[in-house]
Amino acid sequence: KAGTSCGLFEQLRSDERLAVSETDGYIVDVIYDEASERLFSLAGDIKGGLSIFHLNMEAAEYVTKIPGSGHTAVVRSMLPLASGSGSSRFVSAGEDGRVCIWATKSLESILAGEEDDVPPVQGSKWNQ
Repeated sequence: KAGTSCGLFEQLRSDERLAVSETDGYIVDVIYDEASERLFSLAGDIKGGLSIFHLNMEAAEYVTKIPGSGHTAVVRSMLPLASGSGSSRFVSAGEDGRVCIWATKSLESILAGEEDDVPPVQGSKWNQ
């Protein structure tokens, strides 16, 4: 039955690494890593910062912060793109009007907290 295996991660939003002044963080997306068979959450702060947490049914465990997200406001979505030549690519979009394309060695290296610097390789800002 749908929704019967849901975890409750209220503490994730109030994690001190996501707090900016009086404002809590938020969940942007959830990533399932087939290689490790683990579930992760991409969480953000109101200034565009992004962090990754490992999720299990009991808790959310901090993994790493993604430095230099390329965003200056809330990130609303992150989508994996087809990867090739041993790298992974993602696209993110935020309330700052930016859409950023990311390249990294592998999703596994980010999820394991092994990449210290994952800057966006391309960013564009669209104005309405």
